[in-house]
Amino acid sequence: MEILLQLLPYLKEFVGIVFIVILFIAYTAITGKKQAVQIILSLMLRVEKEAETLALQNGGEKFSFVVEKGYSLLPASVRIFISCRMFEIIAESLYREAKKYLYDIGSDRTTNIQ
Repeated sequence: MEILLQLLPYLKEFVGIVFIVILFIAYTAITGKKQAVQIILSLMLRVEKEAETLALQNGGEKFSFVVEKGYSLLPASVRIFISCRMFEIIAESLYREAKKYLYDIGSDRTTNIQ
């Protein structure tokens, strides 16, 4: 017990350092997810515009291109926190949102026509 009391002042100094490291890691992870989303969205648009040039035939090929190319564009510091599978899950989520949005727009137009 005496040893812990003697180490207490040193432990207090390390708590601050550990806290700063945790904040840095959280900041990097959050920033990394934002970068991942930006990369995915820009590649989604590029694939749709250049599908013929890129020789991509269907949605699966387009999705694979976005995931493979997008993950390679992430900085190494971000890839520490975002695995390829996590990147793929983010891309799937964004694709679903885009499809839902486009479906909602299409259904609104047919409703307004009638």
